[in-house]
Amino acid sequence: MIDAYPKTDRRGVFFLVAILTGVLTVLPAQTEPGRVAPIRDVYVLFIVIDGVPGAIFDEMLDAGRLPNVQRHVIERGCRVRKGLTVFPSVTFSAQVGAITGLYPGHSSVTGIKWYDRYRGQLRHYLSADFWDLEDDLTLYSPKLLDFERLMSKPETPFTRLRGHRTASIQQIIGRDAERRSFFLFELGLSRITHHLPHQTDKSVARKLVKLYGKSGRQPRFTFCCFPDFDCEAHSSGIRSARTFKLLERFDGYLGKIVETMKASGIYEKSYIIVTSDHGNTTVGAHQVTNFNHVLESLGFRPKRRTEKKVDSVVAGSSLNSVAIYFADPKEGWKIRPGYETLRNFPLPRSGKRIDLLLHLAGRKGTDFLLVQENPSRVRVVNESSELGIDRRIFLGGCYYRLEITKGETDPWQYLKHPELGLMIRSGEFHSADEWMTASLATQYPDAVVQAVQVFDSFRAGDVFACLKPGWKVKPSSYRSTHGSLLASDMYVPLLIAGPDVTAGEISIARLTDIYPTILRLFGLEIPFGNIDGRPLDEILPKALALQKDPYLDRRLAILPAMKQLWQMEENSLTESALPHHFENFMAQTNDRQRHRILNYLKRVKSRLAIRLREAQDGRMARVSHRRLRRSLRAREKDLSRMIVWLDQFENDAPTPAAPRPGS
Repeated sequence: MIDAYPKTDRRGVFFLVAILTGVLTVLPAQTEPGRVAPIRDVYVLFIVIDGVPGAIFDEMLDAGRLPNVQRHVIERGCRVRKGLTVFPSVTFSAQVGAITGLYPGHSSVTGIKWYDRYRGQLRHYLSADFWDLEDDLTLYSPKLLDFERLMSKPETPFTRLRGHRTASIQQIIGRDAERRSFFLFELGLSRITHHLPHQTDKSVARKLVKLYGKSGRQPRFTFCCFPDFDCEAHSSGIRSARTFKLLERFDGYLGKIVETMKASGIYEKSYIIVTSDHGNTTVGAHQVTNFNHVLESLGFRPKRRTEKKVDSVVAGSSLNSVAIYFADPKEGWKIRPGYETLRNFPLPRSGKRIDLLLHLAGRKGTDFLLVQENPSRVRVVNESSELGIDRRIFLGGCYYRLEITKGETDPWQYLKHPELGLMIRSGEFHSADEWMTASLATQYPDAVVQAVQVFDSFRAGDVFACLKPGWKVKPSSYRSTHGSLLASDMYVPLLIAGPDVTAGEISIARLTDIYPTILRLFGLEIPFGNIDGRPLDEILPKALALQKDPYLDRRLAILPAMKQLWQMEENSLTESALPHHFENFMAQTNDRQRHRILNYLKRVKSRLAIRLREAQDGRMARVSHRRLRRSLRAREKDLSRMIVWLDQFENDAPTPAAPRPGS
C-alpha cells in the first residue's frame, strides 16, 4: 500500500505482528441458508495495481512492454482512456470506493488517517485500527432531498454473492469472502526496507494461480491487489528502472494467471478488470510545508503521539494533502467550527482574532484549501482568490454551480478553459458528469464533485489543505506521493475484458463505476440511488444493460414541479419560510404531480422513521448515535412540515366535477 506511516508507538507493534504472523488466512465464512442469489455462469477477476499513474501505464502499453495486458485484456475488451479515482486519492479511500461504488464522504473512509472528535482518538488504518476498517464503513446521513441514499452498511460483491465462492487476496476489504488471505509478512517487510526485493506481488500471483488451478472450485469473484509498485515508487520515484521492472513483472504474473484459467476451462467465461487505486506525483527533497509547525507558531496545541488535551489535529493521509481538525473556540470538540468561525478565529493563547484560512493558504507550498461553508456549499481558498461550489441534490442526482467569490481568477484556473469558463459565467447548475467531462484537460479533473463529496462524512477534516506539485507535508525520503486533486494523482488505468465486452475505448469513467459494472456482469440488481457509481452499459452487451434506474421515471415525472424546491438552500427550510415557499411551489404543480410528491414524501418519512429507531436501538454500529439521532430527527421534522402543507394544498384543491351519467 501506499501512504506514509506516522511515527506512532503502534507502528512497531503493527509490523512486529506482521512479521510474526506471516500469512493471515481467514477461514471460509458461514453462509446463511436461503441467501444464495442466482447469478450468471461467469467469473470476475478484479486486479488493483497499487499506485500506478495512468500516464505511466499508458506509456508502457504503447511501447509494447506489457504484452500480456495487451493480448489478454486490451484485445479482448475495452480501455478507458481517462480513469478517475476519488479524493482523497489514497489506497483505503479509493479501494473502498471501487468495491462499494461510494465516494469517501459516503463510505466514511475519508483517508488513511482521521480524527474521531467524539472519542478524542486519532484513527490510523496503517496501525492496529486496520482491523476495524470494515466495521467503520457507514453511509452518510442523507440530505433532505436525497432520500434514496438510506443509512445502511455499504454492500460489496462479496455480500451480494453470499453463498458463492469468492476470494479477497492482499485486500483490505473481504467481508463475506469465502477465501481471504493477507500477506502481512511480505507487506510488512517491503514497508520496513526497500533494500530487499519486493515479494508481495509474487505471493499474490502464486495464490491466484493456486485458486484458479483447483478444478471446480475456482472463485466466482476475486478481488486482489499488487502493492509493490507503490512501495517502490515512494522509494525511488515513479520513473525509476525498478518501478518499470515491477510493471513488467506484473505483466508476466498476469500471463501465468491467464494460462491457469485456460487450463481450468474457465477463461472463456471470465472477465478481467485491471485498474489502480491512485496515481503518484514526484516530490522534492526540501519542499516541505509542515502544518503542525504552522499551528504551533500560532499558539495551538496540535495532537502529537499521546497528548490528550489538544485543540487541533493534522491528519495526513498522504504527503501532499492533509485534513486539519479544529476544536470550536466555545464548544470544544463537541461541534465542528463553521466557515465564519474559521474566518475570524480567536487564537488559543493571545485571543487575537485572525483569518485562519487565509493564514494557512498563505503558507509556502500551499496550493489551496477546501472548507465546507454549509452542507450545500464548499469554498476553495488560496492566497489571492476564492471559488464557491454550490450543490443541489435532487432525488439522488447532484447538480453543481461554480462562482468566483474573490479575485479575478480561480484557484483551479478553470476560467482559462473555454467550456469551463462558459459554465462558470452562466451561473447555472450542471450535472456531475458534465463537470467531470469538461475538466478532463485541466490540472484538477473532476475536482468539482470530489471537493464537495468528502465533507458529507462527519469524519472529514474541517479543512483540507492540498499542496502544490512537488511539495510534501513533512520531511521524508519519499520521491513521490499522492492524495491530492492533481491530475497525476487522480488519473489511473482502467481496463475491462471479457467474452462479450464491446472492444475499443471509452473516454472516461470513475473507480466508483466498477462496483455496479461487476453487478451487471453477474446479472444482479443494482442498488440505484444508494451508490455513487453507474454501470458502464456502453461496453456491456445489451442483454445485461436492460435494467434501468427505478427512480428515473419518478425523477422525470416530477422534475418540473420540484425544480424550485431543490434549488432552495436545504438549511433554509424553516417553519417561517415554508408557507411562502410551498405556495409558490404548489402554484406550478397539477393535482397529479402533487399526489405523486405527497406519496413519495410519505414513503420517505416512513423509511427515515425506521432508521431513527435503529439508531435509538444502537443497531447502527460504530457511529455517533447522538449525532445520528439528532440529524434524523431534524430531517423527519422537516418532512412532517412538508407533508402537512402538501395535505393542506391537496384539501384546498378544487374537486373535479363528477362525470355525467352515460358519459
